[in-house]
Amino acid sequence: MELKLKMPKGRAARSPVQDEPLPAMLEPREWKVFLGFAASIIVCLALAVIVPFVSDYTWYQSFNLMLLPLMGMGVYGYVVHSRWILLAIASAATVIAIVFLPWGTVETILVVFGFEGAAVAADMIQRLVFFRILRTIEFVNGRDRSSPLELLALYLFDIPKGLDTRRIDMEEGIRRKGVPVREIANRILLALFFCMFIWMFMFADQNYSEFTSGSVDAVFIAMGYIAVAVLSLSAFETLDVRIETDHGGFRLYDGLMGTMSRIIIPLALATVLLAIVLWKDPFVLVSIAMSIVVMLAMVVIASELYYGYLESTTVKAIQRARREFMPSGICSSLGGDVPSLSDAPPGTPRRDPSTCFDPVQVRKN
Repeated sequence: MELKLKMPKGRAARSPVQDEPLPAMLEPREWKVFLGFAASIIVCLALAVIVPFVSDYTWYQSFNLMLLPLMGMGVYGYVVHSRWILLAIASAATVIAIVFLPWGTVETILVVFGFEGAAVAADMIQRLVFFRILRTIEFVNGRDRSSPLELLALYLFDIPKGLDTRRIDMEEGIRRKGVPVREIANRILLALFFCMFIWMFMFADQNYSEFTSGSVDAVFIAMGYIAVAVLSLSAFETLDVRIETDHGGFRLYDGLMGTMSRIIIPLALATVLLAIVLWKDPFVLVSIAMSIVVMLAMVVIASELYYGYLESTTVKAIQRARREFMPSGICSSLGGDVPSLSDAPPGTPRRDPSTCFDPVQVRKN
């Protein structure tokens, strides 16, 4: 007996699962907070671009407005977790800095609100995108043509062509034994990737110098958003999300790190060449050194906050939603024997085979 799997053809042949609603990973209150965070970023970024054209402020000074969304998320984090004493201390430190240390206000806010804000924002973004990424990856190799988003997923996660991406699996839970040093190291490596773009901009901008108001503060604020970006995909490593194969599993986070590792080397060379060609002020190197220190502090401390009191809740929410969104083992491989659905223990949730492929056509030899 020979089994043939008829795969959907083209973009028009969508599986019913692709049109099903995704799990609601954010509570209504969290949705409102997240939408406010996203809207504030858009508004502050627009003002940062417009203000220099209508005033004497430099672009770097106006970019300091981007500190407000992170500060807002930090306040929300303190309030929602009832950390009133820390909120009072942070608020007092901010007022003191504004009144007595205006030159250190940005740094003070980054310390007292930025770490908390980066962890909370990354946690929300992660819960928002986790299953969206899984759904994109699940169907990326099952059709003749792929959408731009699917092609981006193929590239970023370095998914080999021909791999049966429907066989997605992950760990049921996590057990922490101390600080996850390896995971934090991976976050730092990803952060260095994003830092390269900031550093190239610093070399390319002829106005960047120690005499440009707000230049260093703008770079420090950018490090805060880099911390948010690198923490937003941490659940893929924590839960060991992988595509099962007959010879093991392809870990998605390892694929992401592999892609970044290949890009970061030529990117570093480009940064060095740009520095040689456009060298103008040793202050740029001093700023880069300071930005590395700030980046390390942001990533490490925000990671500790996330692992300390956010990760457990997020992982449980992902696992709870997974039982609804991915109720049974994702479809069997295209090669080899195809196990019968009746082999599963009684009460095992079933997934409609039509969500994976068209009904199996049986042809006798």
